[in-house]
Amino acid sequence: MRENILENLEKDFITCTIFCDLSKAFDTINLDVLLWKLDTFFGIRGSPLKLLSSYLQGRQQYSVIDGCISSTLNTSQAVPRGSSLGPFLFYINDVPMITKLSPRFFANDTVLSISGSNSTEPQNIVNTEIGKVNE
Repeated sequence: MRENILENLEKDFITCTIFCDLSKAFDTINLDVLLWKLDTFFGIRGSPLKLLSSYLQGRQQYSVIDGCISSTLNTSQAVPRGSSLGPFLFYINDVPMITKLSPRFFANDTVLSISGSNSTEPQNIVNTEIGKVNE
């Protein structure tokens, strides 16, 4: 991100950047949609898809605080936190396909940016595009 901004400064471009910290982002992933995308867009089929499906679906969670264990809940929408696959699976989202803004992802943080030769151009694009991203 830093390099991109510096390159744009050298070209006398102005960069407009939005930093998004998605609250409980990993909990919002629809697993059926994720598995469909892995099949349709990434060609993951057969045994590898079944393995990922069994890894993601039918999971349960509970909390332990000072030795007290909560009741167990089934998770129907969630990518496991703290796993190696969690951030990778979270990155399979629609943001790059729906906006003109350039996204950069790190865990559940997203940075959206666009540059232009004057301040009006990127500002107008951001005002239009941020609604698409929010939706």
